Amino acid sequence: MNLLSTSEKITIMSAFEDLHDTFGRSINIYKLESGTTAVVTNPSNNALYGGNANAKRSDPVLKSFSKIARIRYSPDQSMTNGSTTDAQTNISWPLGSVRLKVDAETLALIQDSQKIEVDGHLCEIVSDQSEIGPFDPQYKTVYLKRIN
Repeated sequence: MNLLSTSEKITIMSAFEDLHDTFGRSINIYKLESGTTAVVTNPSNNALYGGNANAKRSDPVLKSFSKIARIRYSPDQSMTNGSTTDAQTNISWPLGSVRLKVDAETLALIQDSQKIEVDGHLCEIVSDQSEIGPFDPQYKTVYLKRIN
C-alpha cells in the first residue's frame, strides 16, 4: 500500500523541478571521439582513380557539448571547518571547488569527458556522484576542481 498515488508522485516530482538552490547555467563538456582522416603522402595519388584508397588514419577529434547545469561554488574553507553540528571533519575541498547538479544524460557526458568548462575555467571531477530526487533520482551531483 502506497501513501501517495502515482499522479501525486508525478505532481511532487514536477514541483521538484521548480525548486532551485541556484539557477541553471551553461557548461561546456569537451570529449575526445575517434575520427578518420584520409592521408595522402604522394601528391600525384588520386584515390578516385584507383590510387591508394586505404590510406587513412584514426585521429581523435575534440567535440564540445553545451549543457545546462546548476552550479554552486563551495564556500571558503574557513566557513566549513568550524565546529557546528552540520560540519564534517577531515574534508578539504580544493579552493575553487564547484558542485554541479545535472540530469543523467549530462552526467554520462561529464564522466566520459576529458575536461569540463565552467564559467570560463577548465575543471575535472574530484568526487563520486550522488543522486537527488524525492522518489526516483532526477538529478546527479558531482564536485569538480579547477585545473587551470
